[in-house]
Amino acid sequence: METDEFERFFPMNYWKFIRQDWPLICFGFVAAFMTGPGQTFFIGIFRDSFSGAYGLTLGEFGQFYSAVSLVSAAVFLWSGKLIDQWSLQKVTTVFVLVFAASAFLMAGSFHLVVMVLALFGVRHLGQGLMGHISSTTMARYFVHNRAKAISLAALGYAVSEAIVPILAVSLLNFAGWRLSWVIVGAILLGAGLPLALWLLKANRRDLSLEREQETPDAVSSGADQTVAVRDYTRGEVLRDWRFWCIIPAHISSSYFLTGVFLNQASLADELGITMQAIALCFTGFAAANMVGTVLIGPIVDRFGYLRTYPICYLGYVGSIFFLIGAEGFWGGLLFYSFVGFSLGLAMPAAGSLWPELYGVRHLGAIRSMIVAFFVLSTGLAPASFGYLIDRGWEVRQIAVYGALYAVVAWGLLGLFTVMELRKERALTSA
Repeated sequence: METDEFERFFPMNYWKFIRQDWPLICFGFVAAFMTGPGQTFFIGIFRDSFSGAYGLTLGEFGQFYSAVSLVSAAVFLWSGKLIDQWSLQKVTTVFVLVFAASAFLMAGSFHLVVMVLALFGVRHLGQGLMGHISSTTMARYFVHNRAKAISLAALGYAVSEAIVPILAVSLLNFAGWRLSWVIVGAILLGAGLPLALWLLKANRRDLSLEREQETPDAVSSGADQTVAVRDYTRGEVLRDWRFWCIIPAHISSSYFLTGVFLNQASLADELGITMQAIALCFTGFAAANMVGTVLIGPIVDRFGYLRTYPICYLGYVGSIFFLIGAEGFWGGLLFYSFVGFSLGLAMPAAGSLWPELYGVRHLGAIRSMIVAFFVLSTGLAPASFGYLIDRGWEVRQIAVYGALYAVVAWGLLGLFTVMELRKERALTSA
């Protein structure tokens, strides 16, 4: 392999890319990091506090959590399109303000109905829209280095997963759950929003919504190349058979891991470890996720999503099988690390897939639909997991069925890959 070819693969070539576009990349990182308080791994730490405060069983809390997530999925079909209609500055400001308000509402909720409304806001803005801003921005404004951009921004998720659970456990122990949510809102307003807006102001790229799609990437080896992809509408995507082959794999981890993370106290009991140990396992998850994310970016940019996504997803399938037999702290740490590494590999490949298949002009609307599927799957997990756990099932028993589903989803993804590679070869040979 020639030296310049080696550098194209080697992660150190990130540095030239970062120097060129660090403000927008850092913006994607910050938006991804701010998803933490809305993610199940954070809210799951407060599960017992919520259940105790409002007299709920674990199954009942799971039902409320599912209902909130299902409503969020429906609303996302509207709210997710705003990124196609508003400037990044406006959409970021509005979303973070509502996110912080939801955190304050959670802290002051003294009735079940108010808590459920706050939970909706935290989930919809945190788990949904903040990640939507990060992923859509990276996919829309980068072309030849799209997977690298998604990889770097996605490190925000990993850093959040490494830091936020430990902070949450500490806050819960020393400040109580209500004050913890006050602190979350204050951090979003006092640090998250100002930093995000400053990075957008420092950005060097054209962020107008009217920009042409066929724009050379400013960091693409100096070549005046363009990328022409037909822009699909959301309706056209729904009528495309390829979408229905991809989406089962795309949402499988969101369903299963939501159920696991929300019930991590139950998993800790099964493994015979403490919640503090589970928080440490999340550090392993985050570290492995970062490694996988950084390694895969240049490979996806070089070989494309077709040759990488099915292989990356196979690692996730293997991690579920590993959980079935996991025991003790080391078993938990290895599972969290294995699944974190696998998801780190899959995210840049999956993030590159949608704009390369369907274009970027309607990317916000298309991704809002995809995220709605994602949120819908997370909404089904709490109720189903809670129902089974209330009836004596272990999380590791549920994992058996999660593994079977993942195998079927991988088969559909493989069918899509084979058909697309055949089409690619036919076009090449023509």
